[in-house]
Amino acid sequence: MRSTVGRIVGLTLLAAGLTSLGAPAHAQATPAMTATVAIRGTTTVTTTGTAAAPLGSARPISIAVDSRGTSYVGYARGGSLARVTDAGKRRSTVAIDQDGPVIGLEADSRDRVWVVDNDSITRLRGDGTVLRRIDRVAPDTCADDARSSSRVFGGLAVGPSALYVASRCAGVVEVYDKSTGKAVARVRLPGGQRGNGLAYGRTTGGKTGRLFVAVPGAAAVLTYAAGSLRDGSSPAKRTAITRPGKGKKPTPTGLTVDGAGNLTVSDARNHAIYLYSTGRRYQRYRVLGHPARAGSSDGYLDAPADLAQHARDGGGLSGNLFIADTRNGRVQRWDSGGGYTFWATELRAPTPTGTDPDDPTDPDDPAPPPTTGGPRSATPPRITEGAGATTLVCNPGTWTGGTASYAYRWLRDGVVRPGVSGSSYALAPADDGAEITCRVTATNATGSTTATSDPWYVGTPSAPSTTSPPMITGTPQRDNTLLCSTGSWSGAPSPRFSYVWLRDSVQVADTPSYRVRSADLGASLTCTVIATNQAGSASATSEAVVPEEIGSGEDPTSGPCSGPPRVQIAGGAARTGSAAVTLRVVAPADATGIEASNTASFASAQTLALSASCTAPWRLAAPAKDSTPSTVYVRWVGGASAGQVVSDRIRFDRTAPRITSAKVRYAKKRWRLRVRASDVSSVATIQYASGRTNHGTTTGYRTSLRVASPGVARWVRVTDRFGNRSGWVRTS
Repeated sequence: MRSTVGRIVGLTLLAAGLTSLGAPAHAQATPAMTATVAIRGTTTVTTTGTAAAPLGSARPISIAVDSRGTSYVGYARGGSLARVTDAGKRRSTVAIDQDGPVIGLEADSRDRVWVVDNDSITRLRGDGTVLRRIDRVAPDTCADDARSSSRVFGGLAVGPSALYVASRCAGVVEVYDKSTGKAVARVRLPGGQRGNGLAYGRTTGGKTGRLFVAVPGAAAVLTYAAGSLRDGSSPAKRTAITRPGKGKKPTPTGLTVDGAGNLTVSDARNHAIYLYSTGRRYQRYRVLGHPARAGSSDGYLDAPADLAQHARDGGGLSGNLFIADTRNGRVQRWDSGGGYTFWATELRAPTPTGTDPDDPTDPDDPAPPPTTGGPRSATPPRITEGAGATTLVCNPGTWTGGTASYAYRWLRDGVVRPGVSGSSYALAPADDGAEITCRVTATNATGSTTATSDPWYVGTPSAPSTTSPPMITGTPQRDNTLLCSTGSWSGAPSPRFSYVWLRDSVQVADTPSYRVRSADLGASLTCTVIATNQAGSASATSEAVVPEEIGSGEDPTSGPCSGPPRVQIAGGAARTGSAAVTLRVVAPADATGIEASNTASFASAQTLALSASCTAPWRLAAPAKDSTPSTVYVRWVGGASAGQVVSDRIRFDRTAPRITSAKVRYAKKRWRLRVRASDVSSVATIQYASGRTNHGTTTGYRTSLRVASPGVARWVRVTDRFGNRSGWVRTS
């Protein structure tokens, strides 16, 4: 490590009168190996920098800092985090069980470190102990060695109640409930641009919590209202990051925001750090570094990928910046106010077996990638039972691109089992009731790639079965967001869930939440939840809701009981899969009660209470044939309309859907499963597998799906929105 004598970061004040926002202005350091700089309020300091030695290709791409000033550093290779003390001393690395690129790091208020990779969000203690893992709803599946993908795209922000993840492969920000781990929104960024740095700004100065998103391709930072983020949310503000002096179009990568609303942005293309005042119309007031030239002396940068900031707590670390100086292969600690460099520490990530530490084609190296990459998984690893039912064996699956060796890791409930590295795993008593997975890292001369098996449940698995159906909550009006609960399920292991929203039998979304659009008004909206575990899958559908526009003659505060007197079965849906339904009854204002019956003669009529929600549970009389509708009759008790009758009817759907064709074809360099199916209501899900078994992949029904190979989709079946399932059909 270089001497910790004071070093100066090149700095320019861009706006007069803004020096009160930070430390006093300093003269910009000369971009040379030796610089003499006059510092206001201090003596003149002469500093000498030393050119960085070649570090090979293992360069930092993400960074976090805790309250003690310990910085955690992530790499495109994954597998470990580097640690550096507040004084710049290297500490032992922290092993992590994510092999994919560490695209996001953040330390929370309790000094727990959150890590994001291709598949999951993990919270760790500082020593690497896994405290929690959340599976991402849409894992990053683009190649790890796609040029600059892990260095320029993907990020993480931790808010008080939510986690925010910028996808490395898609132009979306994923939002997760921090307490439950459930996905609550998937926000598409404008123009399909991918995001990188994320920063959460707490409520301050009369402004509610804000989420800042760096968009490298657009040279901009987007600002969202964090508390109201939904699938269709749009940014409240777009801030263009302008080029410095004779620099090039900026590539904003990392972001931080402090308690006073000062936003800090790293620019990988111009090797600079910018400071903005969000309280002053996002005016840029300071530039750090020596843009637009890269350099290896202390205080210079070369393509910084990320940065972190210590809280402004009045201590010795207050407001300090910790920078992943990527192409220099090091971390620097700067003073954001005065441009002082405390230290610059060179780091090298552990080198995986079989790779060249100085290979210029490594995923995190800025040079163009080779024309042929590392191995590619054609079919995923698979766990089988070994001898005596006490051993599991990991089949590595099939790979393309040439493979020299395989390395294995075994995980229990998502946590790596230490000391177990072979292709077989001896079961222990502690494994009972747990899920075991196998991760295979395939290596050839050009790189390594990791793939993970489906989990193996230790015990007797049972397929999911619904004990209470999902429910749609929220007010079904335009621009409001509806949420789909999972309902309650039995089954072992605990199932994982996916979602399908249908508008009049047409799929419109596949996320837990849905924003009501103009096209939904008057239509029937349902949510189907697909529960999947090792033993199989099942689906259940909510009752329908019918979004309505608030009319000019109605009171918008009157709630669900507004409108003309009427009764609706299951929100006005055309079909139901169960006799147990919910009635929505809007009674005349002077009615004192209601009576309901399944017959026009009101035989066996029941008196129902007028609830505040205008809903009541009901059980229909199920006809012998689905073509015969079932009707409910309601008459008013009391008031001027006493004795008047209203009714509604609905048809049942107890008929299984039918597959008319199922083919697997190779087109445009990928395998596609093409399935056509029909149903009296609508097809909700499709399952494909290598054999006629409950194992396989279940997803929302589409006529064309991408699959890894023909072997994983030899058989297919479909399920309608009410759980009726077709038989297995062999693909051709």
